[in-house]
Amino acid sequence: MLRTFQRAAAGLAIVWLLASSTVANPIIPGKPQKQPIALVGGTVHPVDGPAIAGGIVLFDKGKIVAVGKDVQIPANAERVDVSGKHVYPGLIDPNTSIGLTEVGASAATIDTSEVGDANPSAKAIVAVNAESAVIPVTRANGVLTALTAPSGGTIAGLSAVINMDGWTWGGHGS
Repeated sequence: MLRTFQRAAAGLAIVWLLASSTVANPIIPGKPQKQPIALVGGTVHPVDGPAIAGGIVLFDKGKIVAVGKDVQIPANAERVDVSGKHVYPGLIDPNTSIGLTEVGASAATIDTSEVGDANPSAKAIVAVNAESAVIPVTRANGVLTALTAPSGGTIAGLSAVINMDGWTWGGHGS
């Protein structure tokens, strides 16, 4: 009797662990920046010039405000030592179905196209699954912005530019 109970409890524990690992995307959007942040000492690869060894990237209020070797870092800035690392700009994926398709084998998760040949009022942004498992993987690989587009037909509908940091099409917490 005790052995049967132990086996049942172990089975339930395994089921609970598997079920708890399949919940929605655990990535939480970044909080608004409270102070300047300086990435210091890494090799910075700017969009418009050669790599800067021992460079500095300074962020303030969520935007890059300075890039270079001799950047003046404010006294209240948080310094992050990135020595030995490379700092690249975020990538933009200009034509994707991110958020419109989750599992290709399951028709219920595919929102890439509508029925018919002309769908000018179909909006990709309404169909985007903000909890898609693809979004954090894409973001971890350097894509920070994407144009997700419907497909099919002569007029497929309206594309949407999405930020990989957020949960809703209205912005943070909207």
